[in-house]
Amino acid sequence: MATPLLQPDTGEPIYYSAEMVDALNSEIREEPRYECVYGELFVAVSPPRPWHQTVRIRLFDALRDYARIEPAAGYVGALESKFTFGRVDVYTQPDVWAVRAEEW
Repeated sequence: MATPLLQPDTGEPIYYSAEMVDALNSEIREEPRYECVYGELFVAVSPPRPWHQTVRIRLFDALRDYARIEPAAGYVGALESKFTFGRVDVYTQPDVWAVRAEEW
């Protein structure tokens, strides 16, 4: 279980917004990469290893192939993208993503 960062003056957990995380990512060019989910900060501190890239490519290929034969499955992407899901406390940058056709 992760330990939340605490505010120095009150000792309360820091609740991160997508705007705060976007600002953190703008300050840092490559590493680390910051994300937040429901206000909790996540930090990726090391670059992906070769096996990570292999799995990412295989997952993308499998999802893309499925979407080609089942158009209702939607769209698959692997470009750098920011997702907030319409929330102010969510900011993610997945390596691979899929969106159902009716939500595209």
